[in-house]
Amino acid sequence: MQRGVTTIYYSFIRYLKRNRSKFAFLQVAGRMEDVLVKEFAYHIWRESKGSRYPMTNVGNEQEQKFDIVILRGRLGETKEKSESSCEICSLIEAKYLQRRHRAWEFNANDETRPSLKGLRRQLGEFRSGKHYGFRVKLQARNRDVYGLVMASYVSPRPNGGPKRESEKEGLFKDALNSASGFRYHDLPTPRFDRVYDDIKVSLLEGKRYCTLRAGLWKLT
Repeated sequence: MQRGVTTIYYSFIRYLKRNRSKFAFLQVAGRMEDVLVKEFAYHIWRESKGSRYPMTNVGNEQEQKFDIVILRGRLGETKEKSESSCEICSLIEAKYLQRRHRAWEFNANDETRPSLKGLRRQLGEFRSGKHYGFRVKLQARNRDVYGLVMASYVSPRPNGGPKRESEKEGLFKDALNSASGFRYHDLPTPRFDRVYDDIKVSLLEGKRYCTLRAGLWKLT
């Protein structure tokens, strides 16, 4: 498989769009970061037809743990990972930005700034030649760690309500304004891709409208 992380990312966005009813419900069910990490790992494996092995939450005791580590090579039959011919070709950290992720407005809690602060510490150039006992040979030209950033908004009203500038768009704009030091993977500044907007979720004789945005970011 010659396709890199960026190509897989765009394919993953299309996958989320096709399954938007499922993921919109998961937004109101609870925090979705772990679900999206596992879904992205599965998507990498499926799209690569098994030529890539994405592992989640990987790192030894004295190492940084990465949400997704992608291996290439040959798994083999050996019991010792150090004896295999596998090497790490990509490192990915995921962040889920949210304000409302359940059905009621009283539990609104904007976690954007602390989440981005944590992501700044986790991204950047990866300098070590080994991680988790595997040789590291990153496909990224600058040995960068990628950030898979997902931003969620849930509202009882379509488009965040009737305000002049909707609350929804204002929150996504605020998130980008708080993302100093980041850039979209091939642009000089951060941005979000639209995954879906105002997908209706019917529950308990009521409705909620879910919006999801995504970005593949690096540090500037």
